[in-house]
Amino acid sequence: MGNSPFHMEHRPALRRSGPLGALMDEYERAATELKERIALLPLSSYTELLAEGVQLRGLGSIRIVVLQVIDRGFHIANMIRRRFGMQEFQHGMRAETPELASMSLNAMLACTEGALEGHWELDEHELGTILISAPWGTDYTLEQLLEHAIVIVLRQRRIVDHYLEQMQDRRARD
Repeated sequence: MGNSPFHMEHRPALRRSGPLGALMDEYERAATELKERIALLPLSSYTELLAEGVQLRGLGSIRIVVLQVIDRGFHIANMIRRRFGMQEFQHGMRAETPELASMSLNAMLACTEGALEGHWELDEHELGTILISAPWGTDYTLEQLLEHAIVIVLRQRRIVDHYLEQMQDRRARD
């Protein structure tokens, strides 16, 4: 399998069992929706600077928005890996094109899924007792950390949705 997430194969599960499985299913669903949206963009739109009203915290393009999702996703996966005594990944993922971004999102999901291996049968109580300390000083339960990862994807997907709406409005005016 190698030590690089590029060598990790992400195979979407039909449905995972247990509360941890449900969280991973939702994370995968959110990432899939993001991948579907960026696949609609021509490269020029994917890399062009966003209008001021669309930008969030200085994120200048859809490419940068997606790269932030990938970077944060790997950071969260590595926090989980560290908690379970697993080797971390230095991802070096790329997002210059929607295709590369999709591959990187798949690798991010595979890295997270690998971090959870052997823990799928945790019940809700156990999930709430596994604490993970973030570098910024917040302690999360495993459940909270995965929920945080899902929300990151959903928030950034909204930026892409807003951009796609603006594209449609521009086309309708032209």
